[in-house]
Amino acid sequence: MSQAEAGAFKGAGLFSLPVARFAVVGVAGFVVDGALLTALVNLAHVDTLLARGVSFPMAVTLTWFLNRRWTFFSQRHIDEAIASQYLRYVGVQISGAGLNVAVFLALLVLFPGLSREPLLALAPAALGAAAYNYVLSRQFAFRYGAALSRPSQLG
Repeated sequence: MSQAEAGAFKGAGLFSLPVARFAVVGVAGFVVDGALLTALVNLAHVDTLLARGVSFPMAVTLTWFLNRRWTFFSQRHIDEAIASQYLRYVGVQISGAGLNVAVFLALLVLFPGLSREPLLALAPAALGAAAYNYVLSRQFAFRYGAALSRPSQLG
């Protein structure tokens, strides 16, 4: 996608908001993660944890690429060393996954009845982790805030 195409697409309604684009990319990552996990477990008969060890990095790589090219697009990000940006992004995603699990487990411990309705614990854990991932992706992985705080680099 060219810079002009990205700019035109970003200006379209709701998708002009980076947080909306981040959410769409997150859904794409979830679909890839879930589809690959399901295929590996059910079709290839791979152990669930091993399959998750394959599906999660694939989803993270997809979301990094899409966020790099669409959500947080700027020529500065394209010119940046890919490996360092990717490693920062992976770190954010892993820490966000840890936060998700920690909140989920904490809610199950604090409210044991949620074990019968785990989605009621998963929803706030996932939403909290998504917000955490967005902020850290914007401020750290893609260093979006640093670019915006120096107007001389916007031109």
